[in-house]
Amino acid sequence: MPVQIGELSDIVGQDIASHLVCQGICSGSYYDFLFYIREVDDKLMLIGEALVQIDRTRKVISWENFYPFQLLRGYEGKKGWGTLAHVLILQMLIENEGNLTGYIVEHSNSLEIQRIGQLEAIGIIQKDGVFAEEFSSYYRKSIDYLRSKGINFKPIQLAP
Repeated sequence: MPVQIGELSDIVGQDIASHLVCQGICSGSYYDFLFYIREVDDKLMLIGEALVQIDRTRKVISWENFYPFQLLRGYEGKKGWGTLAHVLILQMLIENEGNLTGYIVEHSNSLEIQRIGQLEAIGIIQKDGVFAEEFSSYYRKSIDYLRSKGINFKPIQLAP
C-alpha cells in the first residue's frame, strides 16, 4: 500500500538517506533496482524501481527506466531523494561490476521533460538526442549535484 507523504515524514523526517534502501538484482546484462523505505518498526516498504542495462562488450550502461518513488502517493520530488536514489544505483554498479572507468553512461532521447532538466542540471551532455558521458565523470557530477541538494554523501573512490 502506498505511503502518504505525511506518514513518510513521520518515518524519515529530513533524513531520508538513513531510511532509503536499494536492492539490486542482476540478471545477465540487466540490473533491476528496487527501492524501499525502512519504517519505524524496521520493516521495508517497496516504493519504486529502476532498470539499468550494462553492455560489457560495448562498455555502455543504459538507463531503461527510473521510477524510484512511483509507489509514493503525493511525492513531488525536489528534495534530492531522486538524486540520492540515482547515486545509490551508481554505487551498487561499482560494487558489483568493479572498475567502470571507460564505460559510457547513456540516457535515451525518450526522456520526460523533468528528467532532461535534471540531467542538464547535473551537467550531462546531450549529443544526437542522447545524454551520454564517461562513467567517472558522470559519477563525479552526480555526487556534486547530490551535495548541491544538501545531502552529504561519501562516494566510493574510483580507480584511476
